[in-house]
Amino acid sequence: MDDLVARLIRRTTPASYQRAWSPRTDVYETVNEFIAVVELADVDPGGVTIEIEGELVVISGQRAPTKPPQGAECLQLEVPFGAFESRLVLPAHVDASQATAEFTDGMLRVRLPKVKRGRTRVQIEIQQSE
Repeated sequence: MDDLVARLIRRTTPASYQRAWSPRTDVYETVNEFIAVVELADVDPGGVTIEIEGELVVISGQRAPTKPPQGAECLQLEVPFGAFESRLVLPAHVDASQATAEFTDGMLRVRLPKVKRGRTRVQIEIQQSE
């Protein structure tokens, strides 16, 4: 009986659950790029923002709360909703102008090409002055 009363008292409501959250994110590195895969089930891709500055990548947006069926009582809430943000600090700068993103089956895949650095060998024609 005590267990039942304790469960009834701590019953979750959508209003008490809302908080900032961070989606699960995998990051991979190849020779030429970084690839971030972000789990964003039931998020509108049009509301997702990707900001890139140097080696910092910030992915943010919102997820609406799930709508319970008519007349249903909420017993448990585990799916986060509201504002989210994922901050990635990569080991090298990325070329923001060449970055791409695709959203498929609730997964956001962001491709972040690395900035080419270091020596570059270039043949320069030398003009002779008269």
